[in-house]
Amino acid sequence: MLENFNTERTLYSSIQKKKRVIIPKIFTLISLSIIFYIGVLLVISLLKLEASQETTFKISTLIFLILIVFLGIFLSHKHSKKRYIFYKDRIFFNKKEIRYVDINKVINKQNIWDKMFKTYSLKLSKNFSIRHISKEIELESYTKEMVRYAKGNHLIETY
Repeated sequence: MLENFNTERTLYSSIQKKKRVIIPKIFTLISLSIIFYIGVLLVISLLKLEASQETTFKISTLIFLILIVFLGIFLSHKHSKKRYIFYKDRIFFNKKEIRYVDINKVINKQNIWDKMFKTYSLKLSKNFSIRHISKEIELESYTKEMVRYAKGNHLIETY
């Protein structure tokens, strides 16, 4: 089935706003790393260890956390480059797809991060959402039109 994606004509392609994908992930990773490191420091202080052992644990934990943060940033950057690809009968993103006929509602959602970065998300089903779209791109009406067309111009619920 994936072979069809390479030969089928793309009608539209939409990118995610990179800052919206990466910055919240950095904030989350650093916050969780700080909490984890404080926990490690607390455990180390409760153990009766020699100074050299304490230093070794602290440094190795810090290096581990820094590596995790950089790995998370790298994966977020890689994920931010992925596009939502619109075909005549479905939307494809990151090995997932949804057919237009399977969409009952197109729900526009915006959380606090979206408001900060001037983005929004479209919830299309329980398992498929189009996320991190710049407000400059009017994807909601386009998606609704594609759904109407695929369903034979029947009206869909909108919110």
